[in-house]
Amino acid sequence: MKRAGSIIRVPELLRWQLAVNGLATTLRLSRQKPLGVVSAGVILVVVVAAVLADQVAPFTYSQIDVPSRLQAPSVHHLFGTDDLGRDVFSRVVYGARISLVVGIAAVALGVVHGGVWGLLSAYVGGKVDMVIQRVMDAILSVPLLVMGLVVVATLGASLVNVILAVAFVLTPRASRLVRGSVL
Repeated sequence: MKRAGSIIRVPELLRWQLAVNGLATTLRLSRQKPLGVVSAGVILVVVVAAVLADQVAPFTYSQIDVPSRLQAPSVHHLFGTDDLGRDVFSRVVYGARISLVVGIAAVALGVVHGGVWGLLSAYVGGKVDMVIQRVMDAILSVPLLVMGLVVVATLGASLVNVILAVAFVLTPRASRLVRGSVL
């Protein structure tokens, strides 16, 4: 395909069409679901702030400034300061980084772990399926918060143990979903 002495390559044309289609889809969804666009924007801001916490936060999360303790929000401290004079905005930004790591890692681990148990349960069937599903029922019968606290109390308080606790709580749901899909 030639145009005015230049050659348009098919991959470039496809990329352009995909970009136009993606933009059209985005605009259509933003008209249909304006709150979804606002929510996606807020999530995007939180993720970018968490990834760029070192550049976004004006102070380190543990920097203590005793004369500035318990200040109200201002230009210098956007969310104010806590009882030790630490900048609350900086602590929220650095905390978002940890929350994202825990959330993504725990969901990934819980889905993989539950998926393995669900596959095993559905493919083997019989008594193995019965035993696995009764164990999943037992885990589901305990309230989520209580189960998470029991796991953290048993393993100890650390970031890895919190990820394991959340993944353990998510495992039965993933197991049931995968088992149902396989059957």
